[in-house]
Amino acid sequence: MSDLAPPRLVSSLPTPETPEAVALHFTELTLQLAELLLHEMHRFATLHRMDIVHLRALLFLDRANRYSNTLGGLADYLGLTKGTVSKSVAWLEQTGYLRRTPDSQDRRLQHLWLTEPGSDVVQRLLAHLRLGDIARCMGMPETQQATRMLRQVLSTCQRLNQRRTFGICQGCRHHQRTSQGGFCGLTQEPLDDDQSQRLCREFEAPAWLD
Repeated sequence: MSDLAPPRLVSSLPTPETPEAVALHFTELTLQLAELLLHEMHRFATLHRMDIVHLRALLFLDRANRYSNTLGGLADYLGLTKGTVSKSVAWLEQTGYLRRTPDSQDRRLQHLWLTEPGSDVVQRLLAHLRLGDIARCMGMPETQQATRMLRQVLSTCQRLNQRRTFGICQGCRHHQRTSQGGFCGLTQEPLDDDQSQRLCREFEAPAWLD
């Protein structure tokens, strides 16, 4: 007769996770995702003889509206000083990736616009990161759910770290719809559909999300 003890039965039910364990798993997954994306951005930047801050600037300016595509808006988004950002902007302008134009009302204010080569770099970077491919592989329902969760994570992180939200203009509490189209209740200016779909530094979440 065998002296081995009979195998102990293990419950098939999942072990309840503590709040601390859930927070740890959430932190680890978020850091791994951030590390992966940063690694790929660094690799792309090296191949194109750029710094990662140049790529971050181009990505933002590709999505920013006219209230945000300024030196101050870019500095707020990157979390850097205007002096540091101005050096990167000067390099991007010298290499032909962006251009500046004065504001139509305040000539002291300059807007930063991507040139065709700048837009091309952004499109190649997005293709390199393959986030669009990931979304298509996940499918519509899963991608929508993930988007909602990421939006909540991002807004909570921005609030806790006292960073500007930079949300999509159309989702802002100041955005209004009129018979002529979009309208900003903060600046009292009309907004076309393109501007309404871009990032804005003046974004404030709707009251029902407070």
